[in-house]
Amino acid sequence: MLAAIEGEESNVSLATLDRIAAALDLTFADLLRNSPAAPSAMPVVAWQGRKKESRAVLMHSAPAVRSVELWEWSLAPGDRYEAEPDRAGMREQIYVVAGVLTLHLEGEVHRMSVGDSLMFESDRRYEYRNGGKVVARFLKNVVE
Repeated sequence: MLAAIEGEESNVSLATLDRIAAALDLTFADLLRNSPAAPSAMPVVAWQGRKKESRAVLMHSAPAVRSVELWEWSLAPGDRYEAEPDRAGMREQIYVVAGVLTLHLEGEVHRMSVGDSLMFESDRRYEYRNGGKVVARFLKNVVE
């Protein structure tokens, strides 16, 4: 199977790639990266359909010890959410689906538009703000 994949003679499924990664003691994301030194936040196209609009992109990957939560958030124009620090080792992954979201992380400011994503350690103070004129909507994974 590996020889056929390498020779571009076989189209491998995502499930098969996951089994190969497990056999090599790697994560799925590690297997897809071009290099072990590549940053974990680097998007990777994991599947491409016959048309260029059809694709699956792995945006972020994080090890989980206890759980992963998926949240849908929305912030009205002018609204904000101030978060208390989470427990050590927790992370958040954010993907903006509408509007503009501004994330403040201890002196860092990330202005995120539709299609932008970010992963950060959430064991510090942070704040979501919507300074725009439309509702900001985003998906958030909390990884513990």
